[in-house]
Amino acid sequence: MTKNQKVPEGYCIWKINMETQEKEGIITYKQLVEIQSKETMKEAEHKVNHIMINPSGNRIMFLHRWIKNGVKYTRLLTCNYNGEDLYILLDDDMVSHCTWKDDETILCWAKKKNIGNRYFLLKDKTNQFTIIGDGKLTVDGHPGYRKQGDIFVTDTYPDFKRKQKLYLYNEKTNNLVQIASIYSNIKYRNDCRCDLHPRWNYSGTQICFDGAQKKKRQVYVIAVGEKIG
Repeated sequence: MTKNQKVPEGYCIWKINMETQEKEGIITYKQLVEIQSKETMKEAEHKVNHIMINPSGNRIMFLHRWIKNGVKYTRLLTCNYNGEDLYILLDDDMVSHCTWKDDETILCWAKKKNIGNRYFLLKDKTNQFTIIGDGKLTVDGHPGYRKQGDIFVTDTYPDFKRKQKLYLYNEKTNNLVQIASIYSNIKYRNDCRCDLHPRWNYSGTQICFDGAQKKKRQVYVIAVGEKIG
């Protein structure tokens, strides 16, 4: 058990062979604390979130988070599937939700110094980036690309009317389209909130998402069709 351990001993990321159930640790907490360590990491509680595998399955990204005196800091790292070739991709204290666009490109809502909070398209293992949807995509969400890689879906948190929005964004045309506005029951808020977490089907014609319009959480499906060009 690692309860009350700010920097737990041992591994924080493992890989598992689904056929043999063999488990192998690939990244430790100690590694993360020691790589380009910061003053804010001292005496902080450390954790790992949002591990995601690229389409080819040979590289992963994850968030290293630490909390000190009630303040949360986050950075984005990538590595090979076996834990080697560890790379810090973003380290300006705030990174939220991310998604792989392809094997070498990551979209994320994050902060970059001298720019602020934006959707950034990052080239893995480089300092190259592009701002996406500047002036249109202005809040954090849960982005996800359809497999063609040209359009992504994202969402919002409930507004003052408890409405959550679903958007499609076309990178080539800079076109943003709202495809749904979903009421979120007041019962689901704070740590028990129900984020939409939209996901594409394989053909890129439908999106499913979580919702709590009534008294229960449910999964909904919406047809996309030719809603964006």
